[in-house]
Amino acid sequence: MQSLVRKLALAASALLALTLVFYLAVGPTGEGTGHHLPEWRWSGNFWKGGKMPYDFPSDVGYPGPTQKGPPSQLAQEDTVSQSGAVKKPWNPLPLEIALPDAQSQYGNFEPFLHMGPLTPYAASSGFGIDDGKYGRMPDGCIIEQVHYLSRHGSRYPTSGSPANLIRDLLGQSPRPVFSGPLSFLNAYRYRLGKELLVPVGRQQLYDEGVSAIISYGNLIYEDIATFGTLFARAGSQHRIVESARNWLAGALGVGGTWENSSTLEIQIEADGFNTTLAPNFACPNAGKAGWEVGNAWKEEWINDYAKAAVERLQPYVKGVTLTPKLINALQQVCSYDTVAGFDSTALCSLFTKEEWLGYEYAWDLEFYGGYGSGSSVGPAQGVGWLNEMLARLEGQAWDPRLQTSENSTFDAHPRTFPVDRRFYVDFTHDSVIANVLAALDLPAFARELPVHRPDPQRMYRTSQLVPFGARLIVEKLQCQASSRFPAVTSNNVTEGRFIRMKLNDALLPLDSLSACASEKRKDGVCSMDAFLKSYEGRMERVKWERCFEK
Repeated sequence: MQSLVRKLALAASALLALTLVFYLAVGPTGEGTGHHLPEWRWSGNFWKGGKMPYDFPSDVGYPGPTQKGPPSQLAQEDTVSQSGAVKKPWNPLPLEIALPDAQSQYGNFEPFLHMGPLTPYAASSGFGIDDGKYGRMPDGCIIEQVHYLSRHGSRYPTSGSPANLIRDLLGQSPRPVFSGPLSFLNAYRYRLGKELLVPVGRQQLYDEGVSAIISYGNLIYEDIATFGTLFARAGSQHRIVESARNWLAGALGVGGTWENSSTLEIQIEADGFNTTLAPNFACPNAGKAGWEVGNAWKEEWINDYAKAAVERLQPYVKGVTLTPKLINALQQVCSYDTVAGFDSTALCSLFTKEEWLGYEYAWDLEFYGGYGSGSSVGPAQGVGWLNEMLARLEGQAWDPRLQTSENSTFDAHPRTFPVDRRFYVDFTHDSVIANVLAALDLPAFARELPVHRPDPQRMYRTSQLVPFGARLIVEKLQCQASSRFPAVTSNNVTEGRFIRMKLNDALLPLDSLSACASEKRKDGVCSMDAFLKSYEGRMERVKWERCFEK
């Protein structure tokens, strides 16, 4: 009998101990008040039953005292350029961009700033305007309205990328054998996905949204106060939508805040659907060799610049014959591995400064001849967004008589195409920004690029124009009086509206536009009257009908 009692006591003690362990593992905890808040400790060591029987609430109360401050407007208030300094955005990316022996191999040259549209975002070095002198807001002016066109963040290669050549090369059987400086390729694994944003791409757009709310917060919050939401548009491709969401989260906050404070209009990117955020689907000749010559120019140039690398590296390869095209593909894999967060130092340091500059120029030729002014249908694909921007700028309904790639279902309705907002933001592709720059007809970006003789002074550098996270910003200014504006012949000389544009934090030379040139400004600003006059003949100039010619 005593033995039975002893066994029962031991069993009860064990049960009590097990209950205590379970309580400590999943029990609620509280502090300070003596009450239990619904926050749960959890230990997988003690729970083997599958789904955890408790939720993690997002709001437990007790947030502490809070008070909102007024929205920021740094674009209006920033005075850093009064000292002659050029403001560079704080943008630390967690990427490995330090190459071994970089100083001895490259000097002050930075390969990662010359990777064409695969360049991680960096502020442009400028387009002919003294940003240090004129970057701040002119005296007597306020920003009245902003039009913001953003490229998506860093991504994996597209489905048809030349980077796939390296995947196929390393996947063949038997696998090539490498030696010397290429020995690392014996163990190299191709790990890149397709089309999606990489983690740093999400960060780039989140940071960009933070920068936008700091620069233009007063305009954004005025729209939210007046209309209930900030109005944004995005193409339907996954990386475009995700870029928009990350931008909005950076600008407006997470936890449901951006969803409740913004309207994100997603326009379909596919054959049979119009959208100015992917105008190639509305232009049947887009992508055809006879109309977009950029790829042919690029191939010619690759055969020039990559020959030396083929001769230098071929002795270290058995089982495959290197070609200029494979050299260019290896450089692309370097670019993609870098933004994907893989160690790319051995691959990237294979190439000389001249080969990186040649790689950059290959991209320049592709974009200038494929999407820019060198393409017969490049400006035509950009004029749709320009039409929309001009309608919003003037606060007038979209004119269907000018339709090109615009979606009339959206643009004909004020709910899906409002023209009374203070801030507009659209999300798109690098090719579309190149289209828009061509439609804007700025001479600096229209000058012909020779296929075999790169001009080191050229303005058309894709690394500067369309890096990952590129942004084109149009500011409408209202100016009461300013000695920094010379007299103009348009209306409202001292009390008028003016336009200035920024591409990747650098001012664009609007003084080169046809009607703006007579104002003889050095600050890149143009009166709104002259700006609008510069685009009166845009439809005849871009020749949208070329999209349908045989």
